[in-house]
Amino acid sequence: MYMNRRPVGVAVAAGVISFGIVGTLITGFTRPWTEVSATLGLLTGIAAGGLATTLVYLRVASDIPANRRSSVRAGTGLSAGLLVVLIARVLSLTIGFSFALTIVLLAVIVGGVLALGTALVGTLALRLTRWTREKVASSPDDTRLNNGQDYTGEESSGNSRRRVLKIAGGVGTASALGVTGWAGRTAHLFGKLDRTHLVDTSETGSRVSGADSESVPAASLLSELRQYSTQRSEVGLQASVIFDDSTTWLGTAGNASHREDVPVSFDTHLYVGSITKFFTATLALREVQRGTLSLDDQIDEWVDLDFAEEVTIRMLLNHTTGIPNYTENLWWGAQYFGRPTKRWQPDELVSVISDQVLKFESGSRYEYSNTNYILLGVILERLTDLRYQALLRDLVREELGYEHTYYLGYPDDVPIANGYDESIFGLGRRNLTAFRQSLETGAYAAGGVLSTAPDVAGFLRSVFSGRVLDDETRAEMRTFVDAPDEDVPDQLGYGLGTRNLEIDGQSLVGHTGTIPGYSGIAMHHDEPAYTIAVLSNVSTIDQSRICGALQRVVLNEYY
Repeated sequence: MYMNRRPVGVAVAAGVISFGIVGTLITGFTRPWTEVSATLGLLTGIAAGGLATTLVYLRVASDIPANRRSSVRAGTGLSAGLLVVLIARVLSLTIGFSFALTIVLLAVIVGGVLALGTALVGTLALRLTRWTREKVASSPDDTRLNNGQDYTGEESSGNSRRRVLKIAGGVGTASALGVTGWAGRTAHLFGKLDRTHLVDTSETGSRVSGADSESVPAASLLSELRQYSTQRSEVGLQASVIFDDSTTWLGTAGNASHREDVPVSFDTHLYVGSITKFFTATLALREVQRGTLSLDDQIDEWVDLDFAEEVTIRMLLNHTTGIPNYTENLWWGAQYFGRPTKRWQPDELVSVISDQVLKFESGSRYEYSNTNYILLGVILERLTDLRYQALLRDLVREELGYEHTYYLGYPDDVPIANGYDESIFGLGRRNLTAFRQSLETGAYAAGGVLSTAPDVAGFLRSVFSGRVLDDETRAEMRTFVDAPDEDVPDQLGYGLGTRNLEIDGQSLVGHTGTIPGYSGIAMHHDEPAYTIAVLSNVSTIDQSRICGALQRVVLNEYY
């Protein structure tokens, strides 16, 4: 006979109530307390409680009739489905719909694949064992006596199969719980690291400063910026244009936080991605200018790599080393996102490629590799006995006065736009704010700088106008090698930390930048002199398109 309904009913009710309370409290902690959040938490807890207690019911009541067992299984399936839907909904409130959906699907897929794999391996092993037993058996007397009872091979196989399925279920459940736990950890970090509440929302739109302010086509520039932002679902944009007499335009459009509709403001900071390489190259060329470093120096003096004697400082700067790109290493990439609070050390980044060989003979051709600039950062630190953070601070903030540019060490009150990555399936944007510490330290001297568009444009202008480097060193910086690059189709050549792009027929020098959650472009034109910088809080924007749109306004309405 199957177990009494009353105790089962009490157990189910107790599970539903207790899980419901816990779910309500958890939701209240992860989101401002509202009727909707509390209700969702309660429903999630009820579904979890119903699922848990019915599973226990199935486990304990092994002798219930088949028709009742089927009903309970159906109820369990419905509870599980409702639970998945509700978890996805709760996560969508806290970390965004597309990211929540990704997490739920990832948990189901990882758990399911590992469970299926375990079951398949176990089943194959069982079948092999059974096949072997049948081959070895020499008589129909294969039934053995075990503790006075008949014990058949078929019964043993059935018991083993059930054990394998239990193991598979355990592996799948553990995997799904692991993914869900990781998601919970990142959800907590989203709230902890979100700095968009520090944004001064009154400082948005357009601002002009300088002697020729009245001639600047501020309205047209802002219109182009807003148009692009609108086309990309209010992507956050911050742009700056510096004209020949140093008159400066600053404009903003879109959101620093898409969930809360916090706009990008004049004081919002964004990561510049590989525009960092222009900063790093300038630091290296300063040492060349001082005579403490030579472009022809081999790097074996500072780094212990098998191929170090074949590589020079110049090759690092213009990406002709043949050194593999550490960001293409799959295991490192898994850690990059899997350990959001990891603070990567430069030597750890170098070690990713330490056992690899060159992809081609050093100096023979161009191929972009982030590893080149990781090595430059390490060399600069060992050459000067200063951390990269201090080198950047000394030149950019203290000497040149660009006070909003950092590599780590930024004050607690610095407003930073949330970074987003767009789903290739069109499911919206994933908020990557939780990964900030891993992203910035994992990019280091190749892409970890935090700044503003006016600072980036100002630094570019300072370098190309001769304020930082002398004529001879700037000429070296602008000595370009042929550099076809499918990621940057407008590129004509690559110098020492400097891209040469042709946009709308105009030859520009500077750099583009992309890092998970952010992208940008900073370009300088010689005659007439103007510098354009655009930063965004999404991983991919059409950098040349937005730069070209602003450039057309500058050329058609100002010069």
